Amino acid sequence: MRKLFTFAELRPRSDCFGRTLKPTPVSGPAIACDRVNQNGVAAFGGYNPNFRSTEESTGGTFGQFMNFNVFTKRWTEMPVVGETPFLVSHSAFQLAEHRYLLYCGTMARTTSIAYAYNSGTGVISDVVISDCPRVDDNWFGDAATLHEGKLYVTVGDINVNEAAIHFFDLTCMKWKEVVKSDHVNMFPLVRPELVVFNQCLYVFGGGQDLLMNMKGLKVIQFFDMRSNEWVSVNTAPYFGQYPLPRMFHRCTPFGSKAYLSGGYTVLENDDHRVEPTVLGDVWSFDLRTFTWQRLEKDLPYPVWLHDADTDGVSTMYIFGGVCDSHYKFHSSQLWSADLVVPSLRTLTWRAVDVEQCSNILKHIDGCRLEY
Repeated sequence: MRKLFTFAELRPRSDCFGRTLKPTPVSGPAIACDRVNQNGVAAFGGYNPNFRSTEESTGGTFGQFMNFNVFTKRWTEMPVVGETPFLVSHSAFQLAEHRYLLYCGTMARTTSIAYAYNSGTGVISDVVISDCPRVDDNWFGDAATLHEGKLYVTVGDINVNEAAIHFFDLTCMKWKEVVKSDHVNMFPLVRPELVVFNQCLYVFGGGQDLLMNMKGLKVIQFFDMRSNEWVSVNTAPYFGQYPLPRMFHRCTPFGSKAYLSGGYTVLENDDHRVEPTVLGDVWSFDLRTFTWQRLEKDLPYPVWLHDADTDGVSTMYIFGGVCDSHYKFHSSQLWSADLVVPSLRTLTWRAVDVEQCSNILKHIDGCRLEY
């Protein structure tokens, strides 16, 4: 078993013909772990300007729906009945086995705000939403998180004097406002991160543009849904250090902690000029003690506009993103790190050669391998 909190690439295996199926390198994808079967990571959409004129993309935006089996180490294309939506900077959440909710961040070749997708049948359908807080189809930089049947969203358009947080209630299929705009004491943010814990909605990072006005992480703001008020809390550093302000990062909840990874920031160089910088650090934030801790190992390389999720049991996954500040190099790699010691079942499956075992069991009547 590898060391905890150490991210490593999950390299896809070739099939019996020597072919290796991999996703297109993209920024702004969305991933969702299969928390029911604990065996896969689904990846949806993304963007790569180097592939503007292909059958698989529209203007560089991809409609790829793929799944990585963490035991067989293979990518497979998931079925889609009808037209595949082209999505980028969106969010994906597993609702039940084979059922996913895709909330559209940047509106790219789609007129829907959200989709319901069944990976078992391939059926994808529009989610009818009333009273959507979007003002137009060019909304950009939303942050979204799903918690107890509610999809919390902060609108992300810096051109609109709007910083309200809304939620979409999956039980009644309607939007509701968590707090009115004139009560919000923070400026509109592009690509912050939202985490819900103990009836409090935390906001991590984000900014107003790519060169300035990024939200710091020394002081964290959260909205207490019990008292209906905003609270600012001073956080505790890790040996005197705090994470740098950033946007286009990920902050992934797991238990009572949130794991912040990568992102984009600006630093002042020796000539006192602002220099865009891509980050590869990983931090944990304790939502009970408000304490930061930097993990010993950084990501395999700096990345922003990636996505991250956990399987809810032990492991965190990171997929895609941009590897430079000039938006030239995109990633198709899937990384994983154990946040706690995995179960014996998971460790056993990792050690087993699934393909070899399957071939052996084919010759035994009534036996097959389920994973």
